[in-house]
Amino acid sequence: MPLIFAGPAFKPGQYGQAEMVDLAATLSHLLGVAAPAACEGEPLLRILK
Repeated sequence: MPLIFAGPAFKPGQYGQAEMVDLAATLSHLLGVAAPAACEGEPLLRILK
């Protein structure tokens, strides 16, 4: 399933594989809040400016 982010906080380009478990961690990091306690993913820092 493709995962597409767009907006001023994201670097343009293609970054290969991403897992859905990383979505909550990435959005939490972007919003500056703690990731959910059950979050198993890692923030996709390579896509953020």
